[in-house]
Amino acid sequence: MKYLILLCSLCTGITSHANPYGDTLLSNNPNSASYILNMADSLLETKDSIQAAAYFLKVDPYTLLGTIDDMAPDKLNDIFDHYKISQTGRDLYTRKFMACYEAAAKNEVYQTFKRMHTEDQAIRRAIDDAPDSIARATEWQKMGEFDSVHRIYVLEYLKKHNKWPTPEDGSYLAYILVWHDRLHPERYLPLLYKAVVSGSAEAIWYNNFVELKRDKAMGMQKRLTYPNKVAIDVSSLINDVYPSKSIKLVDKALKEHCPVKDIYFVFYSQNKATFEKALCTKHWATARTLDDDSAHMELYRHIDKMCTPKSFALDYLPSDFKKPKLIMYLFY
Repeated sequence: MKYLILLCSLCTGITSHANPYGDTLLSNNPNSASYILNMADSLLETKDSIQAAAYFLKVDPYTLLGTIDDMAPDKLNDIFDHYKISQTGRDLYTRKFMACYEAAAKNEVYQTFKRMHTEDQAIRRAIDDAPDSIARATEWQKMGEFDSVHRIYVLEYLKKHNKWPTPEDGSYLAYILVWHDRLHPERYLPLLYKAVVSGSAEAIWYNNFVELKRDKAMGMQKRLTYPNKVAIDVSSLINDVYPSKSIKLVDKALKEHCPVKDIYFVFYSQNKATFEKALCTKHWATARTLDDDSAHMELYRHIDKMCTPKSFALDYLPSDFKKPKLIMYLFY
């Protein structure tokens, strides 16, 4: 059952307790869903179904609501069967679940996080199902818009409340939304640390951001050390101007190296605010269809006709350039 797999995915990546906000990882709080589910599954493997059931019955129903798509009462029986829950346990847990289920339906913050989470997952499925690279680029633009709106909402929540959302307010859903903010893991570490210690967040969330912080400085730079690539300046796209002066270089690279593995557009500027401002301009933010007339979509169509790459991507790197630059890297 796919939602049992989702539950078990909480139970990985657990390491020893360490100092906050640094480059070391946290162990799970014994009251956390990850710890409880890990114990329940381990006991199932040893055929101790009585203790496995006892552990599962400690799981906060908000964990199920947050980790299983469209979780509803009619899905409980499959989960009960998996953990071999007795009828008495089923009745007790069902009442507990229904109380949370009904409370979540009335909680405005939870419902906002839930709606955003639904948008988040739907746009990523659309990218996976896109028929070609142009369609993927179109959906990717939409994803950027959704991610920006979702990120701002979570950051405003954190600033207002000075704490990570509780399970009742959608702790897991909030994590999924901000996990896409790969450039700023440090934004979330202090409040996540406190939430893990208190048991209202999972250690693996904190650990994922710690590891992302470790890799952030090296990520794109490391990719750019890959030797089989061609770099072409397409900075005119920043102002929605087709890179006519560079198109011969693009064509030459595509003809010589097709099939192309990936195409990365790297935005270089002295601060990330310039990049984020550029993404909010009309020709970047509103590109939604294959026949969109923006310059970057025109370039996507041109590339796709000649040699469809596996993926398009856009990233930011700080630089000392006086003016922002957009460099297209073709990896082959």
